[in-house]
Amino acid sequence: MELGSEFVYLPPAAGSEQAVLEEEEVKVREKDDVVVSDDDDENDDGETCLLDILDTAGQEEYSGMREMYTRQGDGFIIIYSVTDVNSFQEAEAMYSWLKRFKDQGSLHAALCGNKTDLAADRKVSSEDGKKLAESLGVPFFETSAKTGDKVTQVFHGLLRTIPRTGTDYKIVMLGSGGVGKSSVTLRFTQNTFLEAYDPTIEDTYRKMIRVTGQPKGDRRSKQKARTASGKGGILASLGARRKMNRDRPASASYAAPPAPSKKKGLLSSLRRVFSARRRSRHATPSTNVAEWDCDEDNEDNEDEEGGSVRTRVAKQHKTDGNVVLVLVGKLGEDPNLLTGDPMQCGRCQAVLSATSRLTAGPGGTKTWDCEFCHFLNTDLDMEEDEIPQGDCFDFMAEDAGKASKDPKVTAGYVVYCIDVSGSMDACCQVPDFQAAWRVERTRGQSAADRVSRLHCIKEAVQRQVEQLHEDQPHKKTMVVEFSCNVDVVGGGEVARPGITTSFKDLSARTFEQLVQQGQDLATQYQLKPLEESFVQLIEAVSRMVTRGSTGLGPALSICLGFLGQVPNSEIVLCTDGAPNMGVGSLNGSGPQQGEQFYKMAGDYAKRQRTVVNLLAVEGERVGLPQVQKVAERSGGTVNILNPLEMVRQLRQIMQNPLVATSVTVIIFLHPDFVFDEPGYPNNTNRMCKELGNILKEDNLTFRFKPKHANQPPTVDTVPFQVQMTYTRLDGMQCLRVLSRSSQATRDRARMEEAINVSVLGTAAVKKTAALAQAGQVKEANVHLKSVKRLAKRGAKTTDQMEDLCAFRSECQQLDSEISNNLDEWESEEMQELRSNMLFAQSKVDHCRFQNASRKAAISSSRVASEKACERYYSYQY
Repeated sequence: MELGSEFVYLPPAAGSEQAVLEEEEVKVREKDDVVVSDDDDENDDGETCLLDILDTAGQEEYSGMREMYTRQGDGFIIIYSVTDVNSFQEAEAMYSWLKRFKDQGSLHAALCGNKTDLAADRKVSSEDGKKLAESLGVPFFETSAKTGDKVTQVFHGLLRTIPRTGTDYKIVMLGSGGVGKSSVTLRFTQNTFLEAYDPTIEDTYRKMIRVTGQPKGDRRSKQKARTASGKGGILASLGARRKMNRDRPASASYAAPPAPSKKKGLLSSLRRVFSARRRSRHATPSTNVAEWDCDEDNEDNEDEEGGSVRTRVAKQHKTDGNVVLVLVGKLGEDPNLLTGDPMQCGRCQAVLSATSRLTAGPGGTKTWDCEFCHFLNTDLDMEEDEIPQGDCFDFMAEDAGKASKDPKVTAGYVVYCIDVSGSMDACCQVPDFQAAWRVERTRGQSAADRVSRLHCIKEAVQRQVEQLHEDQPHKKTMVVEFSCNVDVVGGGEVARPGITTSFKDLSARTFEQLVQQGQDLATQYQLKPLEESFVQLIEAVSRMVTRGSTGLGPALSICLGFLGQVPNSEIVLCTDGAPNMGVGSLNGSGPQQGEQFYKMAGDYAKRQRTVVNLLAVEGERVGLPQVQKVAERSGGTVNILNPLEMVRQLRQIMQNPLVATSVTVIIFLHPDFVFDEPGYPNNTNRMCKELGNILKEDNLTFRFKPKHANQPPTVDTVPFQVQMTYTRLDGMQCLRVLSRSSQATRDRARMEEAINVSVLGTAAVKKTAALAQAGQVKEANVHLKSVKRLAKRGAKTTDQMEDLCAFRSECQQLDSEISNNLDEWESEEMQELRSNMLFAQSKVDHCRFQNASRKAAISSSRVASEKACERYYSYQY
């Protein structure tokens, strides 16, 4: 359990003279009252640099994050291995590729030859590296990530080529597979070295350094460059580009960008794209993609017609650090088991812990005045040293050995449920970003082409099955395809001849009937471990062809039934169109249609401890706000993305596994405090929340406040307790207790100086997303901006500044979409993308808000086998 500040803040009473100091002046737009305060402005001392570094991992695959960072990037480090001539040749191709997306004046790069410690294996001389750098006009360095030699100099040298326009810099690490991009990044940010870092992981790292000798630059020019990809709405920017890439004629290698415009809204962005799309059908194909970054100018001081935005100064209440973060994903770690049963309060059921105090009672017994409800627990036969110590401990409710005898306790299955309806045959254009790289890498031998949605999903599933086969050969996996019918196409064998694995005439069947069909199938179709079924699965996926309509609901129901007796299982549901047949159809009404069906299915999955992950193909309406309820309620993830990102996303799903089931959380606050969070009770200090299935990256955040605004608490310390009942994957049922206390203060400056920016940032993004999902968009705007101002005021140390950089980066998309599109928030045209964004932000991983040093423990666990690395690098796109 972590708090937003070391100190719980006790604000002055509402209406008092001191309460006036709790207000701050902010700038708001007159037309819609959107807060547009310059809370991201830095206090620039001329030397401090906050680096936001993207480690791109494998270079071949398309990645929306890499595209965004590259378009917005301030500097690029192009790495090759001195032991690999091919990587040296690709380094030159990468610089040519960058020139397609960046103006010459804004392209700042450094060439880096890595692995100099392998002198005996050197294939590329220092002279060759220097010659190439001179021809490109970039600085040259040679490094060893293993020893750390010259690594720091690369980053300092690059920054000295970038005109100084502020303190924040986006740096992108580029290079072909296996050259050591991750190793250089980790050596610089964490001073660690990993020999075989997992090449499938793409991540960001923040580092604060001091650099002298930077040339002066124009801050406004940098803001305008960032604007083209960000401030006007990242969803509009990325979503519109992908849609245009998909629909332009196959003969056009690169489409002309939308015409410049001042309009900020998502709808207007789409209209411009549609107009550009029509123009591109008659335009001569162009390979100059640099124009993309000049599509619009969304300066805060200009309105839609190019005039000045009318703003006014308003006063708003300052926020505070009264936030709690609970990393529920840590339930997957080994429990700290205590013997015996917990001692619980006779009224509120709080557990006796280090925050509790015992006093002497009659006859040598002890008395406990519960710190959460003030109930007097008497006649306790225990001593002070018997109170459980530490901030995290567990009690065992049921022995794992006993539970493991239950045939229902298994390692869980993975079911890939794939849409093969007619629309999956539609082709999408390879994004310009990826197509341009292919042209450069092959020296023009391979131009942009089109691929079908089904092809992308098939390749993604095959790659993931290969990975599972390597890492978990005993895992049982099944592949199901659906259209108007549902067919099991691989993973096992029928128990006896004549058993059907194909289900037809499903349109009139109820959820209960379909679940029963799945249950019957489970007794007839026996899954085999991947070590036995691998070849069959790969061949089954390769044979998939498109046909029919989209019976997503029936397919989901049958899969849920099949997994009914196999807890800890996961369904990966891949689709590209709105369900239009049978239960779950979005064309009908009733309890087994639309959103109500997916809520029901999600609750059913949660009860039987099955996680449903939803992958939706970008470009078609899939009814995401309705369909995502099944993932939301079962604890799964939701993504709507370019088909070429399917491979990466399936891997990310497997890297965020199920860690615990049947999870229920009870939160206890001091009786003078109540919850201050959407969806939480606001008049009590105790709350029970049923979470169900928990993934490794899951976390829970909530704000709290004094119960009576006119009568602040008078306490010196504030206790907190979180109880989590859960079932481990081995069947052990446990109670985990998190307990801590925090000193209270009435000094705002003291509270702000002690803030934990990563906790504040995580909680702010999650609460902002929850408010926006509930339609409270103005409240979401106010809340996010107020937390950003608090973080800016309080961040003083290096760790705080690095966390602040992470917070700003992670909330950029959410902030820009709300700030610039509030008047069009209810528009249906971007509802799918926006629902996807808000759901992802509501489940954001706390790790993304942490500075590099705190991520060191996570990085050290990201090691892959040599065989896995070789297989990954062998793929060509």
